[in-house]
Amino acid sequence: MERDTAGAWRQQRASEIWPSDVLLRLWPQHKVLLGLQVCRYLRAELSKMPVVVIQPAGRNWKSEEAARGLVKIPGLVHLHIPATLPGTQLVQLLSCAAQLGWKGPVLLKQDVSTVRQDPDKIGVEGAQKLTSFFSRCTHLRHLALSGHSIRDEGATALIPALLQNSPLLESLDLRDNYLSDAAATSLAKALPRGISLSLLDMSDNNICQEGARELSTSIHLCTSLTDLRMGGNNISAKGAGCLVEALSKGTALRQLDLRGNNIWDEGVQSLTPYLPLFRNLQSLNLRGNKVGVWGAASIAQVLPKCLHLQRLDLGGNWLGDDGAIKIADCVALCGSLEYVGLTHNNIRIEGHDAVRLASAKLCSKVTLDLSWNPAT
Repeated sequence: MERDTAGAWRQQRASEIWPSDVLLRLWPQHKVLLGLQVCRYLRAELSKMPVVVIQPAGRNWKSEEAARGLVKIPGLVHLHIPATLPGTQLVQLLSCAAQLGWKGPVLLKQDVSTVRQDPDKIGVEGAQKLTSFFSRCTHLRHLALSGHSIRDEGATALIPALLQNSPLLESLDLRDNYLSDAAATSLAKALPRGISLSLLDMSDNNICQEGARELSTSIHLCTSLTDLRMGGNNISAKGAGCLVEALSKGTALRQLDLRGNNIWDEGVQSLTPYLPLFRNLQSLNLRGNKVGVWGAASIAQVLPKCLHLQRLDLGGNWLGDDGAIKIADCVALCGSLEYVGLTHNNIRIEGHDAVRLASAKLCSKVTLDLSWNPAT
């Protein structure tokens, strides 16, 4: 009788300590002595866990045992990998799980680490090995693997396997992976299969004009795409023009990030005619593109026609006073606009006064950000 009472108490206590929605941390080979009732409770709750955080415990951590643990969680939705897990161990973990017949989670994400060293990254060889895992992930919806030095050789193997076998994929984050035009070309060929893709992040790579042109041949087929992030590449003026033209044809794009792409005035002039064609575009980032007064004039001409645009970032360009005045003059005609970033544009007294006057007329309806200019 005393044993039954003790077992019931342990089970009740376990339900207080480990609620069903808690994040489960897996430490293979770590030994815990618990009552039989508690062990049964944990086993039942383990199969229901929607989120798992993989946390290695020192040098004795074994990928094979962690993979066996993952396979035993049929309700797993989100597999979260901290930045402290080396890329080699991540590859071993997923490869072992694939061999055991695991079809993968709905969301797979590894934390971004700005101090990740080369041995801690997946790398080219690791990305190539992961193709067998991604060929089984039939219900994967979200994948974030940024900063792993996958490079073109790894991306050309990984991307086709991923998009061909994951028809439900909604978001793909491959930023900061040293990808160039070859990876963009591979992505362009596989994009028609990504019919559910809504977020694509290829920022902070080395995609140039040719890569942007290749993407423009098929990206309009992703009709569910709402968020495209291509910042920190080098697509140049012509690449920006053909990419925006393609996006305007059929996508439901809401956010477009083209910051830091050396677009210049020529690129802005080539893409602005297509901006009014977007029915849902809410945010446009053209920060750090060496845009001057001619580019500002081109934007000012079409801005009132962008009926849904809420946020426009022109910071870090070369607008000067004349460019700032042209933007300020048209802001009053933009009914949906809420924020215009004009930071770091060498705007002096004349431009500053014109922008402040326009802002006063709007009664704070639109935020015109002039910080980090000589006049502020």
